[in-house]
Amino acid sequence: MRYLSLVCVLGLVGCGTKEKPHADQAKAVALPATDTRAYWKHETGHFEKLADGTWKEVAADGGHAFVETNRTADMVELTDRKRNIVISLYNSDCTAKMGSNKPTRLYDGLWLDKPAGTGSAKPVDNWSSDPALASKLAAEFDVNGYRVKPPAGWILEEKTQGGTRSFNWTGPRRTDGSAPRFWVMVGKLSPEEQTGTLDNGMAKLQDPLRKSLAGYGESPSESGPIGPFKFLRLSFKGVETVGSDPLPISGIVYHTHDGAVYVHIKLIDKQQFAAESLPLMESAAKTLRKP
Repeated sequence: MRYLSLVCVLGLVGCGTKEKPHADQAKAVALPATDTRAYWKHETGHFEKLADGTWKEVAADGGHAFVETNRTADMVELTDRKRNIVISLYNSDCTAKMGSNKPTRLYDGLWLDKPAGTGSAKPVDNWSSDPALASKLAAEFDVNGYRVKPPAGWILEEKTQGGTRSFNWTGPRRTDGSAPRFWVMVGKLSPEEQTGTLDNGMAKLQDPLRKSLAGYGESPSESGPIGPFKFLRLSFKGVETVGSDPLPISGIVYHTHDGAVYVHIKLIDKQQFAAESLPLMESAAKTLRKP
């Protein structure tokens, strides 16, 4: 059996968008000290905060220098005084204002953790479930020969496609219609895939999201153990269109090979709720074991 290109049906619908205020109309609010927005990726490049506090854009037409002139809970405003351009970076897109003209939409994009660089996966000594979250996990559940403790009270949907079985737990649905998803896939590897790298295996199952999400971006991968298994892990963000509404999502992926079998775990939620839900789902993922 080969890897299956299963596109994740996120089920995070019902997340309407609101019209954004212009940058000069946005109200300044007290922001938490943990506001570390410093890297905004778009389709052809990125905006990046430098060590001296200034910003640069790397784009198809070269590089440009900016200074930060405003920061609110909704956006970060950057000004290129040389070209008289004001850029407002939002959670899923950005606008450009030239001189006295009105702001216009410039790019789709999103905030990401500033990449630490490229190269081989960064090794991690140990990945273990957070004991403080143990009470929020359910009893062990069999996932096609492995065992995992999913978040307690979440609703399970099981599917089989060829030699791959998927176990998809959905958390409580919010008033905006969104819900976190904890997804475990267990499938068979072809002989060629068994001799391939974890990076290649991860890529084949992540590529559908890479292609379908606007402004997709991901962290450098890192490797670490969950029990006896060596996993690759990466985080990602992107914007899915559900109907006419853009839906910014965040996620984390774990991937491993066990002989002729692969285990692929996806953790996904709407971006504004991810800081709360992803630690719980990661704790669940790290309970995976083979009896």
